[in-house]
Amino acid sequence: ASAPSEAIIVPEGQPVSVSGWDVPATWDIQTISIYRTVVGFESVIKEGENQLDATWMLVGEVPATATSFTDTKHNDQLWEALIEDVIEPPVASLKGITWIGSMNCLAGYSGRELWFSENNRYHSWPHKLLLDDTIRGIVESNDLIYVVTDGHPYVVTGEAACKDAACRRAIRMPEPIPLVGNGHRSITATVSGAVWPTHNGVAYMRGNAAPIILTNGHYAPDDWQRMHPDTARIAYHNGFLYVVCRNGGFILAIKEGATFSTDLDGHTSLSFKPDEMFVTRTGRLLMRFGTEVKEWDRGTAKIPHTW
Repeated sequence: ASAPSEAIIVPEGQPVSVSGWDVPATWDIQTISIYRTVVGFESVIKEGENQLDATWMLVGEVPATATSFTDTKHNDQLWEALIEDVIEPPVASLKGITWIGSMNCLAGYSGRELWFSENNRYHSWPHKLLLDDTIRGIVESNDLIYVVTDGHPYVVTGEAACKDAACRRAIRMPEPIPLVGNGHRSITATVSGAVWPTHNGVAYMRGNAAPIILTNGHYAPDDWQRMHPDTARIAYHNGFLYVVCRNGGFILAIKEGATFSTDLDGHTSLSFKPDEMFVTRTGRLLMRFGTEVKEWDRGTAKIPHTW
């Protein structure tokens, strides 16, 4: 809510024109609600017993583009009171906004701060955790939040009943495995964990276990560097990782569940390089080639391969 104007005392029903409110350009505000204070009254006046507290009551709404509003209503026409609350807007530098289903809240990051909205209230962001490393990306998988940084990765826990940051715990992995590439566009959630590109290969983290490098059996360090891992885009779809870099790409089969494994014969090189990849909520893998978007493994037209 905005700060109130200077007090204006007028008889009930006398027209009052209100103008001059500020509309923050970055919040996409569409409607302005106008409130005025109303003092309660009782028909029987008893000294020391009447409760004459003032309450903010809604008198009308106007488009955010309007420049003024005229209030002509009587008190008995006002029915909706303002439910006052403290709202903490998100920091202006917030990045990587991610939905956390178990808590029905949003998470995002800025610098070393991992921010959370209140549960069921996406517009209020009062909670944060301060980490030791600068955050580069976050994803959620199985109610765990995986955080990759310019140093050590983290896993953040939080149950559905978690009401604030105090019951969330950040576990810092012992070894630094920094993310390289396109920030939060590079880290990808899998069925049971998260993957991201590093200087040494594609890293995989699951639960509280230390991350491993999935591609050690497929690419020597110098071969991996020739692909330019800083340009890597990664998508996970139906048990396969799709990894595309400036100088190459591949599909890697991974097996998740009670155990985890990746086989040497589960690797296939890609001869095409989409600019972006995205998996929809319904499990469809979309690839963008310039201005054209194609869906993986759909339709009769096949993407050409070079052997």
